[in-house]
Amino acid sequence: QELPKGFGATTIEALVKELRESFPDSPEAECCRFVKAAVWVVEKNGKRKSEDEKKELLQEAVNESLGEYTQWRSLYGLDFDRPDEKADDASIWEWAARKAVGVEEMKKREEEAIRKSKAGKGSNENDDDTENQLVDYDSQLNDAVEETEDQGAEEDKDQNENANDEGQRERKKLPQIIFKRTDPATGETIRDKNETTDVIHVLAARMDRDLADNETWALATAFYVDAIVDRKSDYSATILVDCRQGSGWANPNSMTNISLLGGVISEIEKRHPE
Repeated sequence: QELPKGFGATTIEALVKELRESFPDSPEAECCRFVKAAVWVVEKNGKRKSEDEKKELLQEAVNESLGEYTQWRSLYGLDFDRPDEKADDASIWEWAARKAVGVEEMKKREEEAIRKSKAGKGSNENDDDTENQLVDYDSQLNDAVEETEDQGAEEDKDQNENANDEGQRERKKLPQIIFKRTDPATGETIRDKNETTDVIHVLAARMDRDLADNETWALATAFYVDAIVDRKSDYSATILVDCRQGSGWANPNSMTNISLLGGVISEIEKRHPE
């Protein structure tokens, strides 16, 4: 399959072969999807470039995007931590949301640790210069014993806080916002009107910013899509964003909704092109 005009005689197959050598863990179909997605980037940004420049730009774009994706999969252990193969749609979402909330909690703990570390360094910088002071060993021994006791109490406190975090994570459940619908009459996955792609249904009004930030919602949807897509297939889907409001939902205002949706859609496009 040849690339669009402007890329010379370069073929998708040739680029996929090169990618397979650089990213041996990425199946051929996955490499092909990233190549096709990169073509659009080059066509948009390289209109006045020569064929050789376009080819070089294409190779850079696809290597960068696929490289980021493989790092993303590795970072979150997506080759090992996956929902059961027989899991239904709701269970897949629960897995994805729980994983995303866990990432959010971990980042908050890391940020808090960094903040405490900086605060500690700031107080140390203001201490008096004690280099020339005499050493009181008896006093230091007492201080060491007290420090050990304090450290034990602090560890108990951290364990209790971690236990509370785990409990909060169990209670913090994100409502499902993305669905792979099936026809109740036939049990078949609902497809677009041309019967060419599956329809993935997004209920935007169920997103609640008070429950999680934009990044967490976006990460949960990306995990969900990753779980339902076979990397070895040329799977593609039509994403239907349904903006109707519902009783009992968060129903954010239109401007907030656009911001939330932007993060969700861009994350899906970045991780799962085509």
